[in-house]
Amino acid sequence: MVDFGANQMRLSLQAKRKRTVHRSTWKNGQLQGTKKKTIRANSVASGDLVRSIRGVRVGDHWGIEMDKSGDYVRYGREKGKGIPVDALMKWIKDKKLKPRDVKTGKFLKRTKSNYRAMAFMMNRSIKEFGIEPFDFVTHVIPYVRSHFEKDVDALMRYSVGEQLKNVIKK
Repeated sequence: MVDFGANQMRLSLQAKRKRTVHRSTWKNGQLQGTKKKTIRANSVASGDLVRSIRGVRVGDHWGIEMDKSGDYVRYGREKGKGIPVDALMKWIKDKKLKPRDVKTGKFLKRTKSNYRAMAFMMNRSIKEFGIEPFDFVTHVIPYVRSHFEKDVDALMRYSVGEQLKNVIKK
């Protein structure tokens, strides 16, 4: 039963959903304009978070354990706050993003300086707009709860039925 909840969270992260993307133009470090675009994408980069989610049971209670990165997905990132460049570079490599020329849109050579420039531009956009949250934990709770309520209801009926049989025999 515990694994069912963890599995639903994994599926929720892997499912494509609507997300807002900002394409910004900058000049001398100042934001000149931005275009918002809605895309359909999942919340998986390397897959580490998805693999880290597991159900745990302590007595009669159950819960979920996952990597710290789960909090970053659940709560997003507020405006005005950037991301450490090394972490962003790792994310870029995990997503297999390729640097492009801003003016022509053509792919650039995969050099460290081009990746750092791309990370800098992305980080600047994150500082300006933040990252929208996706609370994949509370998102699946109603579904998991309804699934367990059916099992508990059936178990209760069986248990009461067995107790009635024992009372009738006596």
